[in-house]
Amino acid sequence: MKGKLPDAVRLNTVRGRQSCDIVLRLRRFGDEMEAALDEVARGPAAEFVDADRMREAWLRLQREDGVHIYQVAITMLMRGLMAGLFLNGFGTRY
Repeated sequence: MKGKLPDAVRLNTVRGRQSCDIVLRLRRFGDEMEAALDEVARGPAAEFVDADRMREAWLRLQREDGVHIYQVAITMLMRGLMAGLFLNGFGTRY
């Protein structure tokens, strides 16, 4: 990732925060991302999280690179999906 991520991110040694490849991993599992976003948008979580904004972030993540999109992936997509799936009762029918 040298030259693609700033050294502050690339060389981060804080355990649990070394997700410099999160954008690449999300792109690799695009079908699963689409399914998760659809699940959040269709369930009760849609009342509490902005599923449309998360979808826009996902579309941007597919075509942009750089530090900013990395931050979007971590903050908006991953945290939003975790909260949304939790509120929907992940793994249960609603």
